[in-house]
Amino acid sequence: MSGSVCIAYWARLAWKGLSVSYSSVLHDGTTHEGLFGGEAPQLTGDSLSWTANSLACSFAMRRRASAYAATLFDSVEGHAIWNCHMPAADVTVQMPSRELRGRGYAEVLELSVPPWRLPITELRWGRCTGSELSLVWIDWKGAHPLSVILRNGACVSGSVSDGAVVADDVILSTCDGAVVRAATIGDTVAAIPLLKFIVPDRFLNAVETKWSARGTMRRGSEIVDRGWTLHEVVRFA
Repeated sequence: MSGSVCIAYWARLAWKGLSVSYSSVLHDGTTHEGLFGGEAPQLTGDSLSWTANSLACSFAMRRRASAYAATLFDSVEGHAIWNCHMPAADVTVQMPSRELRGRGYAEVLELSVPPWRLPITELRWGRCTGSELSLVWIDWKGAHPLSVILRNGACVSGSVSDGAVVADDVILSTCDGAVVRAATIGDTVAAIPLLKFIVPDRFLNAVETKWSARGTMRRGSEIVDRGWTLHEVVRFA
């Protein structure tokens, strides 16, 4: 709960009969990654577990808010399905030199359309988890504009901007933000050299910036919860 950030990814890419998995863990500004990411995270009921042997860490999560699923994009080329399995969760991360405990989040994004063919120019994603309330949001700009905002796992009306997230009658504001990562997507997927021959430069050159910040959730002038926010913006060239 001190503001330490840990972000873990597990991905599998399948293309023309070839398949490769990838895993990475970003902790307090340092990223460890590798191909052949091992077994996928396991979801059983309200619990999720993952052991990243090659990265020497493991994760155990317990759901605190209802799961949510939506098809974000569907076309003749393919689809993008978002499964927000854990909008809020209690998390324990075991590392070689320390243990982290706090609030966390888990999702699965399934793409059958190449991500560089999604008709978006700017992506915003984020989540804030407090003692009682959790907020999660996805916001797309471009030819296929889209906003999905979850409050405790339920979809609500609202809006997303640089300064605030409105979720029905609750407004989230942030302060004391720190950049967790600022890099191109090409830098992020550098561990998979094959992608440089498949993915267009427009996508590889897209800049993603992630922030960690303190979040305050208000209803009118009343503070209803506080928590830590992790959010990002990706701008495509």
